[in-house]
Amino acid sequence: MANDVPKTIIKIAPIDGGCCIHIQGRGTMQESQTVLDIICRMIRHDPGHVAVLDLTDCCYLDSTFIGCLLTLHHDFGRKNPPEFRLAAPAAQRAELLGQAKLDRFLPAIETAPPTRGPWVTIETTITNQRQLAEHVMDCHRRLASVDSPMAQTFARIADQIQRELEKHR
Repeated sequence: MANDVPKTIIKIAPIDGGCCIHIQGRGTMQESQTVLDIICRMIRHDPGHVAVLDLTDCCYLDSTFIGCLLTLHHDFGRKNPPEFRLAAPAAQRAELLGQAKLDRFLPAIETAPPTRGPWVTIETTITNQRQLAEHVMDCHRRLASVDSPMAQTFARIADQIQRELEKHR
């Protein structure tokens, strides 16, 4: 029942000292590259600014999107204060990230900060299929690097994608 799947909407708005990206619906590999690109460009363009990813209205995150969150944490979330953090109540974070045990690991706040301008809807940008496969592989490699019961599974997924990409060079 494809009609039962909520349409994903990505919006962005300025906040004091950065931006807030709001995910409504599902966060999947289709949206993760766009979110990664937006946050990386913003923080690299304005060092010291913060990107808050608001998951309050998000109902699902796939493994690629979660791997994307780990990449953002690795690149921007380990600073003090972090330049990247999640916003959602603890119960919501546990539901979305608890299986991977990342709900306690990634920097987070309970609610997103107030916006300082209008929300702008962002269209998901899907690059070519090879770039998407490389992104999925990178996200699964990041997941494989975390101490979790699923690490070996994520490593096998990344290895399989790498083999497929090498076949089609």
